[in-house]
Amino acid sequence: MSSTELHSEVMKMTLRMQCLIVPVILLINSIPYAYQQTAKVDGGETEWGSWINRSCSATCGKGATRTTDRHRNCTNPEPMNGGRACVHHPHESKVVNCGLGECPSKGSGSALTLEKDGLYIGLICSIIAISVCLILLIVACCIWNCRKPVKGDQNVEM
Repeated sequence: MSSTELHSEVMKMTLRMQCLIVPVILLINSIPYAYQQTAKVDGGETEWGSWINRSCSATCGKGATRTTDRHRNCTNPEPMNGGRACVHHPHESKVVNCGLGECPSKGSGSALTLEKDGLYIGLICSIIAISVCLILLIVACCIWNCRKPVKGDQNVEM
């Protein structure tokens, strides 16, 4: 057998071996994937998110409180293939003090509260605006009625 023939035979045998080995390697590599597809995976909890503050229950007073919340999920990992879901509560909340100062006493300063002050200021502004409109209307009527008739003006009777 010549060296060329020998080389050709070795190449054929190598090709045959590759045809046998490649499917075996693919089968071996797919075993963990197949196991992973059927194995039960229980759900795991993520870390808690940050606390989210809601608004205070009042604008003043040491007893004013607010609720603060945080959340977490069951995605670390997600339950798969019949695995158990997380058994925790995904939401947590607590009531905290707002840390506000005392409310002003009714005897000090103005007798009006903040809410009533805004109402009275709005009422006063409305009265002023209406008064200005009425004054402008009266002035316009006086100017219209008191003007001197001009010759040829058809709108004015002589």
